[in-house]
Amino acid sequence: ATPVLRPFSRPRASARTLNGAIVSAHSGDQSISSIRSPRAVMKTSVPAAPITQFVFRLFLLTISAAALRTGICTGTTTKAVSSLHRRVHRPVSPVRVSGENTKRRSALLNDLPVSDRDSLVTPTRRSKVAAANHVHNAQYSQAAYNLTVFWSRVGRLVHHSGGNAGAAKLIDEVGHPACPSWMRDREAALLQPRIQTIAHLSDFDAHQLAKTTHGIARIGLGCAAPWGPLWCKLEIEALSKMAGFNAQDIANVAWAFTSVGFDVPKLFDALAAHAAPMLPEFRAQHLSVVAWAFASNRHSAPRLMDAIASESHSRLHEFNGQALSNTLWAFAKMNHAAPDLFRAVEKQICTRLHELKDQELVSLALSFATMSHTPRRLFEALSAESARRLHRLDGRSLSNLAWAFAVADHAADDLFGSGSCFARRCAERKFASESGLRQLYQWELWRQERA
Repeated sequence: ATPVLRPFSRPRASARTLNGAIVSAHSGDQSISSIRSPRAVMKTSVPAAPITQFVFRLFLLTISAAALRTGICTGTTTKAVSSLHRRVHRPVSPVRVSGENTKRRSALLNDLPVSDRDSLVTPTRRSKVAAANHVHNAQYSQAAYNLTVFWSRVGRLVHHSGGNAGAAKLIDEVGHPACPSWMRDREAALLQPRIQTIAHLSDFDAHQLAKTTHGIARIGLGCAAPWGPLWCKLEIEALSKMAGFNAQDIANVAWAFTSVGFDVPKLFDALAAHAAPMLPEFRAQHLSVVAWAFASNRHSAPRLMDAIASESHSRLHEFNGQALSNTLWAFAKMNHAAPDLFRAVEKQICTRLHELKDQELVSLALSFATMSHTPRRLFEALSAESARRLHRLDGRSLSNLAWAFAVADHAADDLFGSGSCFARRCAERKFASESGLRQLYQWELWRQERA
């Protein structure tokens, strides 16, 4: 006897499933049978003619609706039919795994014994990825993760993002607004994290090591005792894990060691060799940071600087004001000739001067003057823009600007003329070093010669 089923109720023995794919059930004189699984249907070719595809999809939808109306379709079969329609309409793409640890996870999986690997890996791609993730997570150091997050967060707290935030700010006063209250006693607050970091550094992967190094540098405590041993250990681990550094890791490590003033010539040699072939992967900010770090350390790397100049020349539109000024400053600081780069900047920067901050504008003029690349059109634009900002420039910026125009031998009457307030602004400002006063003296001699 044929069982009577209520709408949307589960079928009894008259409905059977095989792998959630084949359903055979009866309701009165009508029957729906042999609905094959999506995997089985995908093995067969779907008709290519548009009208045939339309009829085939309509047929699938009709089957699904009839099954729901008669109440003989189980939840598993409904999902199978819906999945079948989706696959025919849009084939499912392979599982994609993104992230820096993809290669490492695959390597971990391949290093497993055959017996263990066979017990973990099933024929599907998704299962392989899950097994690789399982092996990776089993070998992942929780201590390394916690320490990386700690130093990164503390670095963000201390590195106060104020109006003139640049390099890491030194917290020399207890009342510094960037210093959290719990870090008033800095050495006591960071003693145990520092000891644990030294003990667990060998467990860090390349990305964790770079991020930790960057976070510690942002705190601004330098590399003197008792931080010296930690920076020595960071250098050793960075050299051993250099192959795993990506573009951001290279920039972070270079910036960190430069900011704390830790001299590591071997590490910078390794960074230069590793970074040069990877420069197309660098963002504009990464290129700028690496150039700035090598120039600040006065570490000669002509091959790397040539590659940075070539890469920057073709991607100037990606550079913001800070990245552009820092890159040109680096070439001027190292006195490394890059005429093509400076000519390309000259053509584009005149229409972008209003986007630059005051310090970036002065740095740009100083870099062009230092490299003896002084096009008249550029310095006329610099003169006009600087004249509008005189009331905001500090003593160091005023002296650098005066020296740059003296070297360029550009009169700049709108900036230095009788109607200008440049001399009065210089008298009102304080100069922290004698170099600024020497620059102003050279500028005054230049003005007298021109007169």
